[in-house]
Amino acid sequence: MFPSKPFSIYPNLLFTLRAPFFFTGNVLDSAGIVSVNGAELIYDGIMYYSPSGVLDQVATQGAIWAVTGANGYTAFSHTNGISLPATNGLNAGTIDKSQPYTLTMGLITGEDSVTFAISYFIRHTVAAGTTSYTFTPQEMSSLPTGPTSVGIRAVKYESSTVGNKRIIYSMSSGKSTEVDVVE
Repeated sequence: MFPSKPFSIYPNLLFTLRAPFFFTGNVLDSAGIVSVNGAELIYDGIMYYSPSGVLDQVATQGAIWAVTGANGYTAFSHTNGISLPATNGLNAGTIDKSQPYTLTMGLITGEDSVTFAISYFIRHTVAAGTTSYTFTPQEMSSLPTGPTSVGIRAVKYESSTVGNKRIIYSMSSGKSTEVDVVE
């Protein structure tokens, strides 16, 4: 639905918060300094997202957003009515490019959508309730052999309107790991 940062190439647990700020219509814009639970988010020119390590407290305490305001946005705060999706049990093995490859997460709950990814380039976002996805040999044909990352990310969305501007908040969790690609 929205651009997202690539999955890490290192094994880890992924948590992120993102918020694009919209003018009337679908034009993205900056809303000043945005922080969640006191930690300032990074603005990349498209949207705000959390630096790594910020979300440990969000998982247990919830998210309180504070926005300083800019470009027609007035300062405001927002308390999420959504929770971080739960994920556990990433099942990933060696990718043989000549065979279908299934990426599976044992548990995914509380999500609106799930993204399955190989490397930075092959991604599929599917409906909630999906815990596995099978990639075809055709779509993996351009992968170089050697190590690459795979990952699964579950996302929950919430929106609000401030003035005439629409804001979409997202909270995501998942896992990624490094696997080998062979011919």
